[in-house]
Amino acid sequence: KLSVTLFANHLSNAIANVTLAPNLNQRRNLDAIDSKGIELSAEQRVGPAILRATWAFTDAKVDASGTAAVLDGRRPAQIARHSGSLSLRDNGRGPFGGFATLRYMGKQNEDDLGALVLDDALTLDAGLSWRVSQAISIEARGENLFDTLVPAAISSAGIVERATPRTLWAGVRLTF
Repeated sequence: KLSVTLFANHLSNAIANVTLAPNLNQRRNLDAIDSKGIELSAEQRVGPAILRATWAFTDAKVDASGTAAVLDGRRPAQIARHSGSLSLRDNGRGPFGGFATLRYMGKQNEDDLGALVLDDALTLDAGLSWRVSQAISIEARGENLFDTLVPAAISSAGIVERATPRTLWAGVRLTF
């Protein structure tokens, strides 16, 4: 299965943090944010499993005037140009199941001026399940298994706020 999606989006009257001075930002209206790109997806059955790969390219630009004119033509904050994933999961037919997903998020600007950059990140999520009966499953999964530093924000003092660190889950799913 192959899928290609081309997109173009025009968001009028967008709101963004605009740098007024060092250590001083204010929420301001922008004329617009224009975003265009492509999303690709491929899926293939491999024995008892399904392999899926995705990739997205996003080209986004700010359209700004007046007090926000300094942002005109710049890339909006926290919009990665490239992202993608590679997943392998069971086909759901047996009592045992599982999945593993590698996820990539490209570099992105933390601030409106592009002075602070959030590094790219590669994470691994995985899970196992056992369907005990039609109504009961036991599940275990983990997100960001290698505890990769996924930067979510950087303060003007250089302090990095991280997205979700390694997180492990275990539970029982009831279906009725």
